[in-house]
Amino acid sequence: MIGTVLGNRYELLEKVGVGGMAVVYKATDKLLNRHVAVKLLRSEFQGNEEFIRRFNIESQAAASLSHPNIVSIYDVGQSGDMHYIVMEFIEGKTLKEYIAERKGNIYWKEATDIAMQICSALEHAHSKHIIHRDIKPQNIMINTENVIKVTDFGIARAASGGTLTMEAMGSAHYLSPEQARGGYTDQRSDIYSFGVLLYELYTGQLPFDGDTTVAVAMQHMQSEPVKPCRIKEDLPRSIESIILKAMSKEQRLRYESAGLMLSDIKKAYTDPDSIVKSDEEEEDKFGTKKITPIVNITIPGDGGSGKNVVRRTDEDRIKKKKSNKKDTVAIVAAAVTCVIVAIIMGVIVAKVVSKPQEVTVFEMPHVKGMTEAEMTKALQSLRDEGFEIEEIYEFDRNVKKGEVIDQEPKMGQIEKDVKIVITISSGKEKINLDDYTNAPLEEAITSLENMGLIVKTSQEMSDEIEEGKVIRQLPSAGHVLETGDSIRLFVSSGPNKFALDSYVGSELSEAKAELELQGVEVTVTEEYNNTVPKGVIISQSPAPGTEMMKGSKVTLTVSLGVEIITVPTLMDLTVDAARDALTNKKLKLGEVTEISSGKAKGLIVKQSIAPDTQVQANTAVDIWVSKGAETAPAMNTAPEAAGNDGNTSDTGL
Repeated sequence: MIGTVLGNRYELLEKVGVGGMAVVYKATDKLLNRHVAVKLLRSEFQGNEEFIRRFNIESQAAASLSHPNIVSIYDVGQSGDMHYIVMEFIEGKTLKEYIAERKGNIYWKEATDIAMQICSALEHAHSKHIIHRDIKPQNIMINTENVIKVTDFGIARAASGGTLTMEAMGSAHYLSPEQARGGYTDQRSDIYSFGVLLYELYTGQLPFDGDTTVAVAMQHMQSEPVKPCRIKEDLPRSIESIILKAMSKEQRLRYESAGLMLSDIKKAYTDPDSIVKSDEEEEDKFGTKKITPIVNITIPGDGGSGKNVVRRTDEDRIKKKKSNKKDTVAIVAAAVTCVIVAIIMGVIVAKVVSKPQEVTVFEMPHVKGMTEAEMTKALQSLRDEGFEIEEIYEFDRNVKKGEVIDQEPKMGQIEKDVKIVITISSGKEKINLDDYTNAPLEEAITSLENMGLIVKTSQEMSDEIEEGKVIRQLPSAGHVLETGDSIRLFVSSGPNKFALDSYVGSELSEAKAELELQGVEVTVTEEYNNTVPKGVIISQSPAPGTEMMKGSKVTLTVSLGVEIITVPTLMDLTVDAARDALTNKKLKLGEVTEISSGKAKGLIVKQSIAPDTQVQANTAVDIWVSKGAETAPAMNTAPEAAGNDGNTSDTGL
């Protein structure tokens, strides 16, 4: 398959992975000149309608997802009998490889950062009603910038209402109990597999292992894992609680959603000593006391009747023997204490008996992520019952204004008079810019970043402002920004000189404006480029770091984007004429093949790319040239009696 071009666009370069349904190749997108990953349905399944159906489900499911921690889908196609998906190519390694390289020695905060990215991806997928069903470190990629990418939705399925699987799918070591027994699966099945993944990420070990997949699956259904803190003693208890809650055997005891789990993970990251309660603990609110058994023995009496006496156990006899040794003072004190306790207990019991109370419980809905109006409607019945509901507003750059950030208590049963606290997003925080003119650069950066702004800097010369201090700022003082916005500080490089910044990769308009503000004369040249988007700077002269002065000149070369050429008609031209026509169009002459044709020898009868087709510059066009019509073999029709050599005389007589 190496070298095959799919859809006249994607050239397969090398095999990079093999899955249960497909083979993954690294490929080149010849139109956009970039590397992509092509997932090609395996040849043995090309004629299998069920596998093709699953393959199409994968493409439709994955294409509907748009998240920084989920691999992007670029294209879906079919070439002959071959079905394929084109997706983002990740330069990096799998999480399984990363864990193996680190040999289980991953600092818990680094592991938690990875966990938050994966959980965020699951939250997005579940919000689209898509369950992954094969969460494992082999399906998690880490790119060269340490960004997590969840891959392979090969067995994902629309999850509306859940699906009763007819067979356990996924990998045995990360399989949820319900998948192992072919039961009802939903988003909590992904949460279980994610919990197993976290167990391995934090400890370097799998919770269950065995010689066969059946043995491993049985452990998932029946066995409890060794607690993670017994393997990694420095692991926070909050992290252990999150893992074990996610790995609960019963679906109802796991996290209800990836969003709730993500909230606990974030809390544990900032506060490792936070308490994460399991649903089982919340349900079992009253402890169970162990009572020493009393042994009843029936002793036969007169007339066949019997009576029951209470025999002391050995433990009681030992206690009595020890108590006999106590002095009189201790006995008196104990007796007095018993009397006081009995009186107090009698009063309490009398009150309870005289005024019996029943505990009424109410259902707290899950309102996190709702709008303020939706939340108000959902809590109306509790408000009518007299519950106190406090609404707190906080700035949050990641949650839209008016949406619920958090709730306390969480979803589930609550008792009367519990105070309900709802945290609502006020959106991004508004920041009224101060004037940082003449401020030291480091102090200005620290102040602005603490307010949640992104700081960019440029140098320019100044005769008035001391080197290393801010000359001016964009936007200027008094402007109102939001958290996450950018501000540029122009820093003094001293009088009469400054170091030229690098503008390669920047937009022309932005770079030109900055340079002109520094008194630099800008010259712009343009050229086509297959890799740099249109309007982005390809190169600059002089190079970054060059010492500049006011009035200096800088040349910026800007990309015109990919040059698209219309293929000319080569039919009936000679080879030389075709070469000239292609060269004039910035195209190349490819292979030349001679074939028999009714056309005159030397004329082109066929070309590999049809006329008026648009292609990239420097594309090669193959041609087929006529070598004339094939002639029939000559037949000897001369009379045998025409002389010894068969020729007639010069006179023709």
